[in-house]
Amino acid sequence: LFVRGGRERGDSVANALAALPDDIGLVFIHDCARPLIDVARIRALQRAARRDGAAVLAHRVPDTIKQAPRAKSPLRRIRVSTLDRSRLWAMETPQVFERHLISRAYALVRRRRLTVTDDARAIELLGRPVTFVENPRPNPKLTTPADLAYMEFLVARGPSRLKLKA
Repeated sequence: LFVRGGRERGDSVANALAALPDDIGLVFIHDCARPLIDVARIRALQRAARRDGAAVLAHRVPDTIKQAPRAKSPLRRIRVSTLDRSRLWAMETPQVFERHLISRAYALVRRRRLTVTDDARAIELLGRPVTFVENPRPNPKLTTPADLAYMEFLVARGPSRLKLKA
């Protein structure tokens, strides 16, 4: 199902939820900015969402992440804190949900006039758990020209070479 996008991501998802046929039980939400997703990940997400109600593709954050106060650039001489990267995960798409659950979540987002940057956040607001399906493969988001060059490199290596070695 393709629908007209909204002003924000949540608006686009709300438009899609409103346009779904009544017989749809699972909702797959995917950014077209992540075109390298593979069928195995989609199937793993489907199994997890059927079992748990909410499943998102994610990868562990390998970098050290610093939290800084909101400030104008450049950030000079500021107090920062270091987040424990063993607890950090980067969210990807697809994200898959039972329809009734994601519909309730986005109804809450609209009522509270909130902005969410991913669909799992909407589920969090309901106080419901989300299952992470760890992605061992590159699934970059196309945002900058450098991202496109990286994707072209990955595709040129061939589908069997997209898997990262541990």
